[in-house]
Amino acid sequence: PGATILVIGRDGRQLLNTSVPPGAPMPPPMGPEPTKRVFASGRPEVSNLFEIGPSNHFVVAIDVPVYGDDGTVHYVLSMNPDLQDFNRILRQQKPPANWIASVFDADGTIVAHVPNGERLIGMEPTATFFDKLTKLPEGITDNVSLDGIPVLSAFSHSEEFGWAVGIGVPRTDMTRPALQTAID
Repeated sequence: PGATILVIGRDGRQLLNTSVPPGAPMPPPMGPEPTKRVFASGRPEVSNLFEIGPSNHFVVAIDVPVYGDDGTVHYVLSMNPDLQDFNRILRQQKPPANWIASVFDADGTIVAHVPNGERLIGMEPTATFFDKLTKLPEGITDNVSLDGIPVLSAFSHSEEFGWAVGIGVPRTDMTRPALQTAID
C-alpha cells in the first residue's frame, strides 16, 4: 500500500504508472541509472534516493527485468515504495527510545531515520560517520548524531545493493552501567 508501480520501456518512457489517473499522460522519462543497468545486465537493481516531480519528493526505485520470449529484457517493472515504510520497519524493531536507527542508500544518504525520520530523509549523516559509512563495508565509530547527541554507532552494508543500516547508542547508555557498578 502506498507504493507506485511502473512499467518502463527500453527508451525510458513509462508505459504504466499507478500514480497517474487512467487516461492521463505519463510523466516524462526519468532515466535513473539503475533502470538503465537492468536493461544492460538483466539483473535487479535498487536505486539511491532521488527527487522527482514538481514537488521534488524523494523516491527509491526497486527495478526488476521483464523478459520477452526471445530472452532479452523488454521492460523494467519498477516499484517506488512509500519511504515511510522504511521508518515503520525501523520502529517495529522496537529500539530503545533514545537509540538512533537509520537506513542509508549506497551513497550514504538517509532514507529512513528513527527518531525524526521525516525531517532527516535526504540528508547525509555527520561527517565523521559519513566518512566511515562510505568507505567501509561495516564498522563502529564514536561520533555525534545529527541531533547533537554523542553516540557510539555501528553500521553494516548489504553486499548486493550497497545499502546500509546503522544504529547509534548514546554514550551515556554505554557508560552508565559501568558507573553504576563502580558506585555500588
